[in-house]
Amino acid sequence: MVIDRDIIRDIIRRIQSAEEAAQRRLDAELARKIELEARQSWGGCKVHVPSRPCAVERAERVERAYLEGHRVADIAAAEGVTTRTVLNIVRRTSR
Repeated sequence: MVIDRDIIRDIIRRIQSAEEAAQRRLDAELARKIELEARQSWGGCKVHVPSRPCAVERAERVERAYLEGHRVADIAAAEGVTTRTVLNIVRRTSR
């Protein structure tokens, strides 16, 4: 399995994959299997967990909200960025 550089997303993906493969919900045995797999991949690593999702995902959400007609100020507040940032994202993505 290819690990995601974001440990949180990586663990969630592992849980989803394990549930699909086992065709069941997460139980203690499956949780332990995922834990061992994640520890094997991430063990000993110093990991930085970003407080916000990836900028690319934020840009997609901003663009989608803008195209749906939401106000720039509302988008900025929802994303925790300035209105200038929203406008910059919209300009970049509309090229």
